[in-house]
Amino acid sequence: MFIIGYLLIAIGKVLSIAINLYVVLIILDAVLSWIPNVRDYRITEVISSLVNPVLNPIRKLIPQIGVDISAIIAIVVLYFLDNYIVSAIYHMGQRLL
Repeated sequence: MFIIGYLLIAIGKVLSIAINLYVVLIILDAVLSWIPNVRDYRITEVISSLVNPVLNPIRKLIPQIGVDISAIIAIVVLYFLDNYIVSAIYHMGQRLL
């Protein structure tokens, strides 16, 4: 049973790292959107192509209020997933040890 416990712990840690990296990408995309003429670089296109699949559905759900708050909502949802669901997976793995 300890193998499943270690597997769940590893999955929890990997998911937590992935969520935190994705939050960093969302923040980078938001900061880079404030800088003029930076959208012409390839790295900003890559970052935007990575975060837009999450941000675009949020943008469709939220009415435009003049400021795009989709990044904030996405970060809150991702931290909720990390703190509750991923944490539950990690702790379940610890209980199996």
